[in-house]
Amino acid sequence: MSVLAYIDSQNSDFLELRKIEKSLFERLIGKLREADDPRVSIGQREAALDFCEKLWLTLIQDIMSKQNRLPAELKAKLASIGLWIVKECTRIRGDGGGSLEAIIEVNEIVMAGLE
Repeated sequence: MSVLAYIDSQNSDFLELRKIEKSLFERLIGKLREADDPRVSIGQREAALDFCEKLWLTLIQDIMSKQNRLPAELKAKLASIGLWIVKECTRIRGDGGGSLEAIIEVNEIVMAGLE
């Protein structure tokens, strides 16, 4: 394989991963928006918060892995955002309610950074 073909394949893999990540964030934001409706069931709200926590815990694990080649400063910022979101999900559960708008907005910002 030539060097250019290898680089093209790596860029293609990177772009495909970005599409997957963006798709996951779109799905997450949709679930959170639905769950923010006061008429939604507690089970649906819990499912959205669970999905949010699982996604961010997975992302944090990936971000902090040695194989992740993001700059250290960016990794730290993304991990910090993720930890805030996980804590916010826990706080909302503990309060038994509250708006999900802040979590939605932060996830929208992160998703926009993937484009």
